[in-house]
Amino acid sequence: MPPSFPPAAYVAKKMITAFGDRLHEKTICLTTPVPKLVPLWKAKPRPALRKFLTKYEQRVATNGLYAHQAEVVKALKSAKIPNVVMTTATGSGKSLAFLAWAFEILAHDKEADFLSHLAGVILDEAHSWHGLSGANVRAMIDRLRLSMDVLGVQHPSFFLASATLADAATFAEDLTGVPAASFFEVNDKGAAKASLVSTKEVPALLAQPAEPGLLRRYVLLVDPEPEPLGARDVLGKADHLGPGANALCFVQSKFVGHRLQVNRRLLLMRAWKSKVQLAANCLPHTLYVILES
Repeated sequence: MPPSFPPAAYVAKKMITAFGDRLHEKTICLTTPVPKLVPLWKAKPRPALRKFLTKYEQRVATNGLYAHQAEVVKALKSAKIPNVVMTTATGSGKSLAFLAWAFEILAHDKEADFLSHLAGVILDEAHSWHGLSGANVRAMIDRLRLSMDVLGVQHPSFFLASATLADAATFAEDLTGVPAASFFEVNDKGAAKASLVSTKEVPALLAQPAEPGLLRRYVLLVDPEPEPLGARDVLGKADHLGPGANALCFVQSKFVGHRLQVNRRLLLMRAWKSKVQLAANCLPHTLYVILES
């Protein structure tokens, strides 16, 4: 690989050359804004919470918080801990936000007993609680509130976190029974934008630097006919592996997924022999190849 050529662009060129007749002529281009950083002092956390944040995630002390995390920390200074529904991208630090929320709740009553002083409930990956499973969660929460009514204690606040909720407040109301208007909505202020580009242009586009503050992903769509590409088709050659290329696929059973892991280890050993870094996950079914810059 030429040292001056971006890895993702190199991989894209090789894959398009190898599988061009099996790729759709159009590629999906996704651009996602990178969350802005806010100095920790601007979020004005209480001293105990500040200590917790810097101990839990040491980078916060120097890099600060993401803007959506800072919004939550600022909201925690109110007299009553708010209900929160956070809809930010995967890997955007939702866990740190709801841990700060929970820490502040616990700090309000260090001697609290379970249920009689239950003050907060966290539902991570909230989007997964839909349909029958969502109805079961709602029934559990309703029973929880009924038990607390019997004890004569205040109902807890809720923190819902998800990267894939559209009408977040309404969903939160349906799941918890708490009015949508009472939820403090937090998002990363920048949904991903999608466009179509010519598949042939992808290597050249990847070779160009992304705009400041934006993450680009190009999704190559593989035609499943006459038969889908398998793991060995994509990962069988060192040229198809790179730190900027990933493959995503869906399978019908856990067994198939387990077999993928076993086969991937074998492919990984082969990649190491070729001194190429492996950064791809793919399955022998419908395949999406994602190239990132």
